[in-house]
Amino acid sequence: KIDTDNAWLQLAINATRFNLQGETYMLVSVQNIGAELEDQELEAVQHMTRVLAHEIMNSITPIASLAGSARHHLEANSTDKQGEIPEALVDLRDALDTIEKRSQGLLNFVNSYRQIARIPRPDFQLVEVGALFRRVSNLLGAQANDVDLKIDVEPANLTVLADPDQMEQVLINLTKNAIESLEGKENGQVRLEGSLSRRSRVTLKVTDNGSGIAAENQSQIFVPFYSTKATGSGIGLSLSRQIMRRHGGSLRVQSKLGGPTSFLMHF
Repeated sequence: KIDTDNAWLQLAINATRFNLQGETYMLVSVQNIGAELEDQELEAVQHMTRVLAHEIMNSITPIASLAGSARHHLEANSTDKQGEIPEALVDLRDALDTIEKRSQGLLNFVNSYRQIARIPRPDFQLVEVGALFRRVSNLLGAQANDVDLKIDVEPANLTVLADPDQMEQVLINLTKNAIESLEGKENGQVRLEGSLSRRSRVTLKVTDNGSGIAAENQSQIFVPFYSTKATGSGIGLSLSRQIMRRHGGSLRVQSKLGGPTSFLMHF
């Protein structure tokens, strides 16, 4: 695993000795297998998500339905002459109400994760990177508060072949995370950058000057359901990486404690 041109490469290296006309040679092959490994990982995650969602939905749906029916039955048949539920049954009604609401909450929770396995095929179009950045900036400008949100695209007419809606979703996820990481920090900055790499690949980068990400967390942040935020769902970065894989690209993180942190989208 090596870092080159702002991207991690996972390489498979094989060496074979052979004789040719009395001379001994060694043939060495070097192959980048990162994309294949990521595809296998995503396929496993999608399969796991489909199985878990199916089983949880089958279990929780009838619980929510029965709890709601029981609560309505209690309210309709347990009132006294004044039309009020006796105090002894109030706790039971509240318990059923809690079960119903929590079950519905779990159903909504599971439904949000099902989108991991339902990413539509990209509708490829030529997308102007500068215009894409400006849309994201306009959408999140109010949320940025005191954060200095800057855009830098070089060359100015840089374009990328991608699905504009899906790219916007990825950039919203990354930019929102960057803004949230700067909460309470003075002179917070988020930069949206677009450029061409040395291999003429389009690279989009979202950088913040926050406190950074610990090394032990960097290998986990793209795993579904994993989040370093107390209120995080753990779906945004996983979904963003899958969208980039659908585009034949990659999503990488560069960070260290104390910052800065950059998320790089390579096409």
